[in-house]
Amino acid sequence: MIKEKIKNLNNTDLSILVEGEDNKGGLAFVVHGLGGFKEQVHIRTMAEAFLESGYAVVTFDAANSIGESGGMMEDATLTNYFEDLEDVVSWAAKQK
Repeated sequence: MIKEKIKNLNNTDLSILVEGEDNKGGLAFVVHGLGGFKEQVHIRTMAEAFLESGYAVVTFDAANSIGESGGMMEDATLTNYFEDLEDVVSWAAKQK
């Protein structure tokens, strides 16, 4: 398991969790909903299903959520959550 903090496009911290990094089945990104966080039961259930199927899994707390990333919940929008997903995918593409 790898836990990282990266900066998004707006220079806000994003908390990222990578699990099953040695799995060869592919890579899955599991994204929480508006106001959610990466440790919610349904997010963990989806991540574990991918892990059991041989995937490496990336979960993260979007900025302006109630998780470990920066920002204020009242500034949350679906657009900035999507932009954070793009930032996390770009980060992942540079990892081994």
